[in-house]
Amino acid sequence: MKNLKILVCLIIVPLCSYSQSGSEKKLIRAEQAKLRYETTQQLIASGNFVFVADRTIPTQGNRISLINIYNQIKFENGEAEIMLPFFGIVRNATGYSHNPAVEYDGVVDDYKVQHNALKRKSTVEFSFKSGFETHMVRMTTRSNGYTSVMLKSTGRSNSVYDGYIRPIAEASN
Repeated sequence: MKNLKILVCLIIVPLCSYSQSGSEKKLIRAEQAKLRYETTQQLIASGNFVFVADRTIPTQGNRISLINIYNQIKFENGEAEIMLPFFGIVRNATGYSHNPAVEYDGVVDDYKVQHNALKRKSTVEFSFKSGFETHMVRMTTRSNGYTSVMLKSTGRSNSVYDGYIRPIAEASN
């Protein structure tokens, strides 16, 4: 029995001495979060990124999975390519030719980026006109790339899209 106690001590004590304390682990996690936030900031500052939504939440409805539905907000070389499926209420329909999705290709208006280092969030705001509608978009990105997009429109109910931003090269794979 005494030999067993000695053996346990010989195994457990070295393992405990090599483990990190709680404060060291917390410091490492904070450094990793800071690095992720800086990487996300650089991605947004480059102006070349793509947002792909996993789900949407219409104003009046439940979450809808977009895993198998093509959607994206892509910024490349100063231009945006937007294709977001819409599942809300259309207030100002323009007849039978009304497009059920929100689509746009070109330069957006009022493009603004704000960073909040304390909360490790970045916000991109812009607007664009598609047909008879004006759309206002607010993208809030966390340090890990998780992004929530609020779409407000003059002719449709509001919608929220949740997903991630990535570099364009990663999104095409």
